[in-house]
Amino acid sequence: REWREALVPTTPFYRVHVPHALLVLLIGYAYAVVTPMVAPFCLFYMCTGYVLWVHQLLFTYVKSIDTVGELWPWTFTRIVTCLIIGQSLLIMVLVLQESAFITWELLLPIITYIFYYGTTWRFKKTFDTLPLDIAAELDDREGHLATDFREGIYFPPVLRGDQTPVND
Repeated sequence: REWREALVPTTPFYRVHVPHALLVLLIGYAYAVVTPMVAPFCLFYMCTGYVLWVHQLLFTYVKSIDTVGELWPWTFTRIVTCLIIGQSLLIMVLVLQESAFITWELLLPIITYIFYYGTTWRFKKTFDTLPLDIAAELDDREGHLATDFREGIYFPPVLRGDQTPVND
């Protein structure tokens, strides 16, 4: 009986696994400038995690929830935040070393923020609205009829099917 219970597919714990990957990403961004030996280990962790997660999500885990794309804006914000923190640490290191490239490096966080703002502005409407197929699936699952949405909307009589069109 325990063997059968152990073989039952489970759902992935995104609240546990995603922060670990983002922490390694932040460490990679931040400390790759100071200690370049950290970068290969972070790259190895990310590549191995990618291969393992693809296998786990395809063959092991059962999809019990659908985030409907709601997880991506959250993750994208954190990744850009990690990138800006890493760039700020790069600027601090270059200031301490009195580098000649510091004027160009000061533009990196500003350009990254402009990219982030432009990307979120461009895709905000997409993330704020629910796709029609998922809305229909939720509608069927909750037992509501599609006609409930039409109560306050005008439909011409021809489209309603109440009357037959009269030919003059």
